[in-house]
Amino acid sequence: MNEILKVDKQYTSYLVRAIDAVRASDLARHWNVDITRYHIQLSLENDTRQYGKPYYSVWFYPHEITSDNWMDGSWEEMDLCVHLDCECGDVLRVHGGRN
Repeated sequence: MNEILKVDKQYTSYLVRAIDAVRASDLARHWNVDITRYHIQLSLENDTRQYGKPYYSVWFYPHEITSDNWMDGSWEEMDLCVHLDCECGDVLRVHGGRN
């Protein structure tokens, strides 16, 4: 088997919820975003100032983010992010951009 990507099952429900949330978002509809063509990054955010607890950020990028282009942006293509509660998987926020 030529494995390309392996996602631990503990993260599967978070990824599915994030994909569903971003597809249903007003931002994705407004910008006509096709996330099937996007890169995905999942990270644990330990900064508790925003929600009072750690959360997962699931980012959807139209281009691979590198040290050379991480500050580049375009109005033609939008990054999208979903914040998820680590404990129950509830969607906390969907937003665009790198904020």
